[in-house]
Amino acid sequence: MPQEIMKQLGEKLHIMRTIHGLTQKDVADHLHVKRSTYAYYELGRIEPSLDTAVAISDFFEISLDNLLRQWSSLQVFQSLYRKNLLRLYRRI
Repeated sequence: MPQEIMKQLGEKLHIMRTIHGLTQKDVADHLHVKRSTYAYYELGRIEPSLDTAVAISDFFEISLDNLLRQWSSLQVFQSLYRKNLLRLYRRI
């Protein structure tokens, strides 16, 4: 995977994890990887396997296509952010 796409994937992972109020360990435990491995995904240093990418997309309820595409899907993430903020607000 090209470095720029890896960087953007890492940024998306960080955004989604933050939106859901999760720690890196929370997500890593769900994916059955070490926290440091997940941290490297967020930093764009290593790429997840296809199986792990599918598990990430399932966990965050986002299509694999939107997860792996370049920032042309930024509107999707902005929408996801707003949707989850509204869901969190309703819990209060």
